[in-house]
Amino acid sequence: MGLGELTLAFDFWSADKIYLVKDMTEEFRLWCEIHLSDETCARAFIKLLLTPAACSLQVEGIKWLDQTITQHGFWHDSCEEIDKQLADFLDHCQELIDRDTEIRTVFFGLLRTLVERQNPQAMALQERLSE
Repeated sequence: MGLGELTLAFDFWSADKIYLVKDMTEEFRLWCEIHLSDETCARAFIKLLLTPAACSLQVEGIKWLDQTITQHGFWHDSCEEIDKQLADFLDHCQELIDRDTEIRTVFFGLLRTLVERQNPQAMALQERLSE
């Protein structure tokens, strides 16, 4: 299973595929364990998480992203594109922080990582959330 640009193009992961994505959660978890440390794969996965079909993956996805950064560090060869995509995802998922303490901790940990990397979008999000 790959998450190449072709798969993520043309609105492939539309809302009518919500149940497909939910049924594939375990496959996505396994894929993330193997591939998420690769920057290209991480960008594709974050892009997937922003699609309508992936709403059921957002809670697990944020955990998988955090685990990858914890185990492998932030993507070393990264350009500002992955920083922006991760900031977009966090901005998109603000409501997740109200679900439970674990998600809140993970969310703010990822946000802190981006703020430390001087990501302007993350700094603005942090400021909005502190108000």
